[in-house]
Amino acid sequence: PATAPTVAFIGDTNGDGTFNKDEVGTDGTVTAVITAPADAVAGDTIVITDGNGKVVKNLVVGTDIAVGGTANVEVPLNTDGTQVQANVSIVDAASNSTAGTPATALVDTTAPAAPVINDNEVGQPIAGTGEPGATVTVTYPDGTTAETTVDADGNWTVPTNDSVVDGTTI
Repeated sequence: PATAPTVAFIGDTNGDGTFNKDEVGTDGTVTAVITAPADAVAGDTIVITDGNGKVVKNLVVGTDIAVGGTANVEVPLNTDGTQVQANVSIVDAASNSTAGTPATALVDTTAPAAPVINDNEVGQPIAGTGEPGATVTVTYPDGTTAETTVDADGNWTVPTNDSVVDGTTI
């Protein structure tokens, strides 16, 4: 049989090794790139299964994927939603099989803690802390809003507006 195919996940946009809700597809999947081995032959089948053991896709070499080529496959999250795993193997015409190394990644299912607003002076920017990468929306007393992203150090700032006066809740 051919040597093992490989699999790797793509789409971890911030490179932290964990997929967050923005990096997981709306259908609850993560994209895996499957690479066929260079010694595969036309007609071999690459079998992709998820972490629950369910077959996600069969790729026929020479039809669905070229020898040494790549194909993208959407892999669903594990049943508990905290991890995604893709297993790959290749099966030849004589039913000989070679398994590859699985790709596994964590999925962040925990909502960030509510951001904290620092004590701020009237007329000064409104600042606070939160989970890095989280989006903070500040609603001013007049109903308008300002949105920002918490920086890598856990800090955020938005400009003040004229409706913010001493003792106002924002």
